[in-house]
Amino acid sequence: MTGDRMSQEHIAYKCPYCNVNYLQTAAKLPYIRGYVLAYQQGHKMLVGCNPCVRTQLLKETGKSALLGWFSISALIVNPFLILYGLGRACFVRTNLEAVRKVLREANIPEPAEPLNLVKIGYSLAASMIAVDKKILQEEIALASDIGARIFEGFDAAEFRKTVENHKTLPEPAELAGLLREALTEQGRVLIYQYLQAIAHADSEFSKDEQALLDVVAHKLGLMSAQEEKAAA
Repeated sequence: MTGDRMSQEHIAYKCPYCNVNYLQTAAKLPYIRGYVLAYQQGHKMLVGCNPCVRTQLLKETGKSALLGWFSISALIVNPFLILYGLGRACFVRTNLEAVRKVLREANIPEPAEPLNLVKIGYSLAASMIAVDKKILQEEIALASDIGARIFEGFDAAEFRKTVENHKTLPEPAELAGLLREALTEQGRVLIYQYLQAIAHADSEFSKDEQALLDVVAHKLGLMSAQEEKAAA
């Protein structure tokens, strides 16, 4: 197979970063954020076209270079993670199997196969809950109760399993961008209403949560041009 033909291989969901090219590859990047008395270590799952995934790898590695030094443990680990991120960015290649694995974990079928809106709800809600890297059982139970009211056939056990596998999921904005053209307008509105209800269900709704909801709404194509400008 020639290089030109390889470069044309993709899976026909739009890249969530550029919304122009299609999915070609996926990469899981470890990162560390250092604080004075502690540090936070995690992974970010990236999926998109080759140029965008390479750019995101460099961007996330840059964040580690800026924010990964402010504790003793982070000071030791961070140089290795930065080198890994730079090396990984140099070797971004088309990898459709890696893309398919991410799609499976996110309950997203191959293009042309029907989407299960309830399972998509599981994935986006799980990604939303896990975005701060703090998985609270009360939050899972709350999201399950809301999901059962919004979606017919909502399975709390299956939702909990999706939350447990949150490290395999892209972040909410990336998932929303990926699904923008795959979902109907009614489906996008319903999914957003579910995420909005979860965010507002407790007394700790913050500006950061609102900002994330605004980004998700933008990625889903639910904002007017004026609203998008105000949220930028």
